[in-house]
Amino acid sequence: MAIAQDAAAPISRGPFSPAAPAVGLSGLFDILLRQVWVILAVFAAVLALAVVFLLTSTPKYTAAVELLLDPRDQRILPNEITQPGAGSDAALVESQLTVLTSDAVLGRTVDQLKLSANEEWVRGADIASFEATNASRGLERAAISRLIAIDALRKAVTVRRAERTYVIEVRVTSKDATLARAIADSIAGNYVTDQTDALKQRNMQTNQAVTARLDTLRADLKRAEEKLQAFRETNDLVGAQGTVIIDQQLQELAVRITQAQARTAEASSRATRLAAIARAGGIENTPDALTSQVLIALKGQLADARRRVAELYPTLGDNHPTLIEARSQAAQINGLIHKEAERIAAAAKAEADVARAQEAALSRELEEAKKKGQGVDAALIGQRDLERDVQAARQVYEALLNRAKETREQSEIEASSARVLAPAALLSRSPSPSRTLILALGIIGGLGLGTILALLRAHAANAVTGPQHMRDLTGVSVMTVNTGRLTGRSIFGKPTTQALRPAVETELGLVAQSLRMELRDTPQRRSECVLLCAGIDNSEDSAALALKVAQAVAVAGERVLLIDADPVTGAITRSLGLEQRKGLRDVLKGSDPLSETAVADKERMITVLPHGGGGAPLTTAESAKLREVLSLGVAQFGYVILAMPAVSRDATTLQIAASAEQIVLTAQAFKTKAHSVQRVMQLLGTSASKLRRIVLLTEPRPSFF
Repeated sequence: MAIAQDAAAPISRGPFSPAAPAVGLSGLFDILLRQVWVILAVFAAVLALAVVFLLTSTPKYTAAVELLLDPRDQRILPNEITQPGAGSDAALVESQLTVLTSDAVLGRTVDQLKLSANEEWVRGADIASFEATNASRGLERAAISRLIAIDALRKAVTVRRAERTYVIEVRVTSKDATLARAIADSIAGNYVTDQTDALKQRNMQTNQAVTARLDTLRADLKRAEEKLQAFRETNDLVGAQGTVIIDQQLQELAVRITQAQARTAEASSRATRLAAIARAGGIENTPDALTSQVLIALKGQLADARRRVAELYPTLGDNHPTLIEARSQAAQINGLIHKEAERIAAAAKAEADVARAQEAALSRELEEAKKKGQGVDAALIGQRDLERDVQAARQVYEALLNRAKETREQSEIEASSARVLAPAALLSRSPSPSRTLILALGIIGGLGLGTILALLRAHAANAVTGPQHMRDLTGVSVMTVNTGRLTGRSIFGKPTTQALRPAVETELGLVAQSLRMELRDTPQRRSECVLLCAGIDNSEDSAALALKVAQAVAVAGERVLLIDADPVTGAITRSLGLEQRKGLRDVLKGSDPLSETAVADKERMITVLPHGGGGAPLTTAESAKLREVLSLGVAQFGYVILAMPAVSRDATTLQIAASAEQIVLTAQAFKTKAHSVQRVMQLLGTSASKLRRIVLLTEPRPSFF
């Protein structure tokens, strides 16, 4: 048995100031060991309840099925109303957990498997309770059973999403393993069907809305086109191939003027050339004359006439009538040629004049058309506005027309982003709740509840748990002594130790020797001649300690007087067999002197003053005279050790504490109350500065074997 000893206390200490107590891990462990019977009792009770629950509870089975919500875009047509893919939106995926437990999905399962007629899901008491409420008004019994079955099924279904995945697990708990699997498969299948039906329904509704809108848009487009056509006709803006009339006229006039100018230039040039040739003569030889059939014919006749003259001239004379006639005929033909040439020149001049007149007329017509075109610009602005209205109405109409065709096709296509990964299967072969789990919870819960109750009992007891706790309460260094139990038993009935009393005596002796060195080995301490030993709430421990300290001081060569000032218990007097001897009361009465009353114990080398009459505590008068006895004892023996009653039970101890120069208190771990320690420290007041040590007696921890 080891002795735990703190560092030496300081020489002087001020008045007591309470500190916040703390219980260390070692103290906590001691508390639990000393409350082990409470922990075991609670543990046994909770475990028994768990066993009873397992024996009486109905087994339930859990089946699970997994669904995959494919996030990929599965478009069949380029412009779909609702994408079949689940998308990357986590909130959208989470919302499917609620859809899985909605009335739409669970209601289909109830109808498919006829759960409304199954006693596990619909009990007669539930129907009666529902009918008693106002919510049952107007509902048939079958409808009530269906509602109750849906609600019960919702409580038995657990839906969760695997972390960071698009996989949803549906768990169903039932008393029937086969039914649990069937319900899980049904819920998964009905969810996929519900999603497909919802998608088709949305497409059909959209198609109906778009188709109904098409008639209105078609009429709007027709009105816009008719308004545009009327505006064009009113403002003379309609031409061939949809162009503006004035634009066509300007284009045609520009072409005609160009042609007229070309003709005028050509005709003027020809007329000028022919006029110049005509003045010079020889016009009949020009290219224009050569192309004239009249000139060609006349030139032929002229050639024939000149050949006849040439033939007649050699045979006839100049004055021959035939020659003269031939010559006259040739001259006449030549004159006709000259007249024809002049006519050709005049015709060319007339043709040039006509071309110039036509060009001037076309120029005037072009100027008039340009002036008219300036008035058409304002009308063109209005036309463009109307054209934009027509174009916008046509685009909207064509877009909705295409959309109507797409939605009609989509409503005929079955597509869903959800699919069942595998048929439902039982999570384990053992029924739920797991027996192992219930037993584990019973064991853990029993130990935990027992531990909490043990700690609460210890807290309510408010006892000192160890040296650190005592040090926090008092601020004084603490020595510990493991005393054990003189008749101690382990938890299972075996003796704790053998020869326990000698071990305790030896340990107390070591503590006394340590105290003797601290109290007497320095000059300052040797000047302090009165030591008061008292227990906080038990005087027998302090009496035993006082006896051991007196022996240690005597062994060190000092004379010491040990006074038993506790007449009530008289532990020292009784242990030394001095009950019949005179003692302290006789000295206090003055009937016997101290030197004759004190008893020398040669075996222990000390002098003892018995209490001299037990039963009643010292009176106030006796306490006052005790101070004189102390002074006398110091004078005769040099060092006086005073064994006093428990401080918390006898006010005499506090009165005598003022006359003592050294104080040592004793306490018992797990028995001495913390509030008693604090109260004693407060009652000591300034005398607390004389407190050198507190000796804490602890019992060994309970043994399990």
